[in-house]
Parts: sequence; structure tokens; C-alpha cells
Amino acid sequence: MVNAEHEYNAAKGLYDVAKQEYIEAQATLAVAQQEYEDYLKELNENKPVITVGDKAHWKKGDNGLMFRSNVKHEDFIKVLINGAELDKDSYIASEGSTIITLKTDYLMTFEDGEYTLTVVSKKGSATATFYISRDKENTDKDVTVDTNKGNSSVTNNSKVPKTGDPTTGFALYTGLAAASGLLITKFKKRK
Repeated sequence: MVNAEHEYNAAKGLYDVAKQEYIEAQATLAVAQQEYEDYLKELNENKPVITVGDKAHWKKGDNGLMFRSNVKHEDFIKVLINGAELDKDSYIASEGSTIITLKTDYLMTFEDGEYTLTVVSKKGSATATFYISRDKENTDKDVTVDTNKGNSSVTNNSKVPKTGDPTTGFALYTGLAAASGLLITKFKKRK
């Protein structure tokens, strides 16, 4: 009986140590998760993006096409279309973060198709896709931009993507798996 009690107490001691290490690992994981989320937030806040105009659809005969970037206007450098720098006569750059309006005369030179606009700034580049067509009715693109107001709208039968950050769950599960592996290894070493 004394031997069984001794083994029980030894096992309980190992269990208590493992439990404490698990709690500490969870706390470390929580801190690491918060630091990771803070890093992503900072990265996203500073990353140049097109906030209005991505996936815009322009029909020949419409007014100019407007894009807005989150970059400060004083950091703006140039505009590229499909990687080629635009002549400053082809667009208007104005404040409100950075607003780029492609001029109608310039847009009239485009063939039907998909194009990439890049706003280059001191902080990096922001890219958007836009589409040119002769007939809006025959397009398969669902997003349009009212170039007079600068508002994006989604037309009928559009598919809205799901939102959320799947990396958060992945990081949490990876951390828990690593912590569990460490605990198991440590527990086996003590036997």
C-alpha cells in the first residue's frame, strides 16, 4: 500500500508540473497571438491599398474613372497602367488620401478588356483591376463604380466573398500543437 501511495504521489507531482507548464504555455501562446495580431494590424494600416475603384467597370462614353488610395497625397509618386508609367496629362491626382481620376480622353484609347492600375507612393504600391467594355450589359463583371460620386456598388447576381481572417485559427492551433508536443516530450523525459 505504501508503494502504491508513493507512486500515486509521484505521478500526481508529475501531473501538477505538466499542468503548470501547460498553463504557462497557454499564457505564452496568448501573448504571442496578441503580438501577431498587433503586427498584422500595423502592417495592414501602413500598407497602401486602393479603397475605392478596384474591379471598376468603365463603358466607353462614361466620364473618367476614379480610384482612391489610402496613401497620403504628399507621398504620391506616379500612376502605372499594366506596369507602364502614365503621362500626367492622362489623369488627375487630387487629395482625399490620394484620388486618381483617369481622364475620359485617355480611357477612350483603350480596347475592351481587363487592366491593372498601380498607384506608386513613398509607402509602396497599391494595385487595382478595372475593366473597359463597349457594352455594360454584356459584361460578366459584377462591380461598378459611379465615377461621378466615387461610390462602389454591387450589381444584381453578384457574389460577395466571405470575410474573416483564417490565419488566426491556424496560428492558435499550431501553437497549441507545439505546446502539447513540448509537454509530452518533457513528461516522457521525466519517466
